[in-house]
Amino acid sequence: YYANHAVEFLRRNELADAFAYLRRAIELEPGNPDLWVNLAALYGRRDDIRSAIEAYEVALQIDPRNRAALAGLARSHTLTGETALAARY
Repeated sequence: YYANHAVEFLRRNELADAFAYLRRAIELEPGNPDLWVNLAALYGRRDDIRSAIEAYEVALQIDPRNRAALAGLARSHTLTGETALAARY
C-alpha cells in the first residue's frame, strides 16, 4: 500500500509525499531492498547524491545482487566524480 502510493507520488514528482510514504513502507518492511532503491531514487531527484548512495548501499546489504541498486550506485558515483568506484558497480 505505502510503497505503491510512494511510487505514484514519485511519478508525479511530489517528492515530500513520496518520501513520507516510503519512510512508512520502510518502517513496516525494512528488509525489502526495492524500498531502499526507491528511496535512493527519490534522493537522486532531490540532488542528494550522498543520501542516495547510502540508501543503495542498504539495498545491497539486503540483496547483494540487486541490479537496480548496483546500477544506481554506478550512476551516483559517476555523478560525484568517483569514476573508479562507479566502474566497480
